[in-house]
Amino acid sequence: MFKFRSALGCFLPPITPTVILAFTFVFACARGAQAQTGQQNPPPNAQVTKPNSDGSTAADAKRGFEGFLSDQKRIWTSPARLKISDAEWLVPTGGIATGLFVTDPTTSHEMTRNSHVQGSATFSDIGLGLFLGTSGLMYLGGRHYSNDHMKETGLLSAEAAADTIVVTDALKYSLRRERPDVDRGQGNFFQSGGTSFPSGHASTSFAIATVIANEYPGWFAQFASYGLATAVSLARVSGQKHFPSDVFIGGTIGYLIGRSVYKNHHDPEEGYGTFERAKQLIPAERLSSTYIELDSWIYPAVERLAALGVIDSTFAGIRPWTRMAVYAMVARAEDPRPESEASILLNALRSEFRRESELQTGQQSKLLSVDRVYTRTQYISGPPLNDGFHFGQTIVDDFGRPFGEGLQQIAGFESRAEAGRFSFFVRGEYQHAPSVPGYSPQVNQTLAQIDNIPGESFNGVPKQNVFRLLDTYTSFNLLSNEISVGKQTYWWGPDDGTALMLSNNAAPFYGIRLNRTFPLYIPLFSKLLGTVRYDNFFGRLYGNKYPPDPFTFGQKIMLQPTKNLEIGFSRSSIFAGKSLEPLTLHTFWQTLTSTSSGTNVGFNPRDTPGTRHANFDIRYRLPFLRNWVTAYIDSFVHDDVSPADAPNRSAVMPGIYVSHFPTLSKLDLHVEGGTTDTFPTQVLGGNFYYYEGLYKDSYTINRNLLGSWIGREGTGGRAWANYWLNPASSITAGFRMVKVSQFFIPQGETQQDAYVEFKYRWQNGLDLQVMMQHERWVAPLLATGPQSNFTTQVQLSYWPKDWKLQKHNQGN
Repeated sequence: MFKFRSALGCFLPPITPTVILAFTFVFACARGAQAQTGQQNPPPNAQVTKPNSDGSTAADAKRGFEGFLSDQKRIWTSPARLKISDAEWLVPTGGIATGLFVTDPTTSHEMTRNSHVQGSATFSDIGLGLFLGTSGLMYLGGRHYSNDHMKETGLLSAEAAADTIVVTDALKYSLRRERPDVDRGQGNFFQSGGTSFPSGHASTSFAIATVIANEYPGWFAQFASYGLATAVSLARVSGQKHFPSDVFIGGTIGYLIGRSVYKNHHDPEEGYGTFERAKQLIPAERLSSTYIELDSWIYPAVERLAALGVIDSTFAGIRPWTRMAVYAMVARAEDPRPESEASILLNALRSEFRRESELQTGQQSKLLSVDRVYTRTQYISGPPLNDGFHFGQTIVDDFGRPFGEGLQQIAGFESRAEAGRFSFFVRGEYQHAPSVPGYSPQVNQTLAQIDNIPGESFNGVPKQNVFRLLDTYTSFNLLSNEISVGKQTYWWGPDDGTALMLSNNAAPFYGIRLNRTFPLYIPLFSKLLGTVRYDNFFGRLYGNKYPPDPFTFGQKIMLQPTKNLEIGFSRSSIFAGKSLEPLTLHTFWQTLTSTSSGTNVGFNPRDTPGTRHANFDIRYRLPFLRNWVTAYIDSFVHDDVSPADAPNRSAVMPGIYVSHFPTLSKLDLHVEGGTTDTFPTQVLGGNFYYYEGLYKDSYTINRNLLGSWIGREGTGGRAWANYWLNPASSITAGFRMVKVSQFFIPQGETQQDAYVEFKYRWQNGLDLQVMMQHERWVAPLLATGPQSNFTTQVQLSYWPKDWKLQKHNQGN
């Protein structure tokens, strides 16, 4: 029987009705605010508070109570006025809340693993008291000094607080969520005595802060009010009083109610007026844009144009790219000779990014669309390899999808929403895979000794029928930096067949990302070293055992000194996690700044800096063959500042790309190869790359390596040639080989794959992909004699052109 499971699996039964009910109220509040946004004066039927019309406290109280009643009527009847256009901001906010729901128990656990729990709770109470006291003092001060603006601020902030308390308490006692200090912090809903969701401290603080920030729109008042509200909210989490989702929803309710009260009851004749800015078009570089999935036809098309010299800047070492970033590459491209292969490619990309072209020219719009629906059937005949941590993988760079001997099936979709500085993307799949048998006791014992772990290394995977979210995130653009929260994939490397640091070999993981998606020019610096791009993330892994659920962060910076040369430096770290040191600023700083091994003699297991890897890569269009051959090198080292600093300890993966051949302009060729079988791994028996003494399987998600399929101590390569039928269609033939060292796996292991692939995309958006692969592998530890399997894969996709809602606007 089919069961709906995912990262949300164990939470879905209680959360599904909870999310629906909670968001109904949240966005009911929002309708009250949104209906008035952008108006210079309140609507005719709004009750404007005029505190100077009668100086008595009784008259102020009467007006405040009448305003409170009108607010409540507007709040509780607003669900009937929700519109389809509300999805533009409802969906991204819902995405953030869903991600918080999923990570609530673990995040709350980590944030309370210190001695500051009671202090945080006390601070949150004091902070809320400051807000309430400020509201009262502003009202009294306004009366005493005959300052009607100050008096109105106090009155409206008190009204907003009262509105918020009613809504928040109604949700608390309806949804009855347990607090983090109950039942091991599971956060179950509809439990007797539960009052965790949403946070009253967060909602009330943000309600008052929003009124103050709107009444006094200077930067200091906004920073102080919103800063204190945020501090109060975070303290409720670190004080073990609420989960992160509680304070997020609470803060959202408070902000929206505060904005609604101000918009509907503020007297524009008082104080400094409304301070409404004239609507302006947002520069294209500051519009939020979703990332292009790594299995899109756009990446090889852009690479071909870059190799042909048509596009001069790609920063291929940081992928995926956003749609606006690729449009910028295409917009800067030189027009090639008409009717040439490059001209056909460029025109196809210009057609793909027509909407981005409109955004660039000022025709800005809001978009909600379904970009793709697809289904894939895969059958593997014969025993496959599906343990990249030890032996290898039959299917690689496939977003960590499960596979085994027999039939596999996936069915999925991609959808996005973009509105000004905000965007949202979701990719979800139903995945079916057969069960995978565990290893024999002898194999498990051998691998456990190699990995230095207790118990069994692998005891099998049951049959899977699951729904999983792949890349799913919400983003906003801040000063041309794309800041996104959710589940995301990273490809940090110049190669196309693998990446030593981060790739799509494993499933995407949850985190927050800050990515400079457009090249940055820095005066003086860029004259010497060229434009700059950087990418940063902080997240949490899953599917690990030693230790479970560690945290991870990484940084990458790339330079382009010339139009033919790109250089990248990156670093990734994995630290904290259950059963080891807690996540604190101290452990984060220690992992970030430590330059020595954390497992030297006498080390404290709870004070280790974690596992750290560094990367250096370079991509260069060769002299005299500029438009023909591009060479690149990816290198990787463990526990060193950079591979350039320790070349003898570094794994290296060089490659070349030939963009075309004489008389065969549609044919290209990739050849890549390298090794992680270096001196340190030979001495340590595979326990160097992708491994650390206390973080044994931390560089994996569900046993799939985050980096390259070359593995912990392997040598191998890949070569493939594409014959392009049109920009999105090709015939491919390739070969892949990996040899695992006998110093790691007893008697070693050898794997050889040969495959052909056919891709064709019609103009109506229909896309067909067929792949056939034969594999032969020899692993004496696993099986006696050579083993082989044959994989057949058929995928049908549809890229609809009209499954979208688009609204043009004159400003944002």
